[in-house]
Amino acid sequence: MFSGAQLSYKVTGLASAFQYRFRVRSVSEYLKNSLYSPVSVFYAAALPLAPHFPVTPFTNFNLNSFKLQWTQPTITLVMLPVDSYRVYWDAGYLLSGDFVLLDEVFAFNQNFLVIKNLTPGVLYKFQVSSVNAIGEGQLSAEVSHYSQSLPGKPLAPFRITSS
Repeated sequence: MFSGAQLSYKVTGLASAFQYRFRVRSVSEYLKNSLYSPVSVFYAAALPLAPHFPVTPFTNFNLNSFKLQWTQPTITLVMLPVDSYRVYWDAGYLLSGDFVLLDEVFAFNQNFLVIKNLTPGVLYKFQVSSVNAIGEGQLSAEVSHYSQSLPGKPLAPFRITSS
């Protein structure tokens, strides 16, 4: 029970991996009680960390697709697990600087997305964020890549001899 004239109250000592439910009731100086407020649900935890990219975030090149890979953030015992990853892009034909949601990966252990049907030779920019039960964390750094195929292996040179 808390008494006082404040309009806010700080709850301490909560375990971070649990969900807590709160509701409030006001009491007048004549000890008249109000109705309870609606129940509010909170987690005593933070938003997830931003993922970062390995040295080579783009692999499996094709003429019009490639695989974007990120490194999963390290989750400690005081953090909630990651539920999904959101992949944002600034499509190459726009290059507006405005990133829009491309896809959401709901597999908590899948840290890649294969992006298909890209226009060859066009620059695409990407960012990734982690989502947990509290909400979406910060966006990763921006990475960019052209959609293009790798060149084929050149043939060994040979000399034409006259007969």
